[in-house]
Amino acid sequence: MAEGGGNHGPMPLDRALDIVRRVVRPVAGTETVPLSAALGRALAEPIKAPRSLPPFDNTAVDGYAFRRADIASSPARLTLAGESAAGIPFAGTLPPGAAIRI
Repeated sequence: MAEGGGNHGPMPLDRALDIVRRVVRPVAGTETVPLSAALGRALAEPIKAPRSLPPFDNTAVDGYAFRRADIASSPARLTLAGESAAGIPFAGTLPPGAAIRI
């Protein structure tokens, strides 16, 4: 059975805080571990790749590119402004209210 004693309604806040204080421990420091030992751990700092891969702008999946602001209201209607195919990027700037086929 769970710490709360069953499903009899919400647990009082002071009881929940007591459980958290008893179970959760602050992080006392950092350590470097191999990737194979990192499951379930938290990062102490962001990971940064030494270089981009691929080393050029690339869209990996088929779909459409558009501005988030242009679909703020739903349903939204966009015009097709062009296409960006593998090795042939879209030339120009995406106009407002438009999408590009990827």
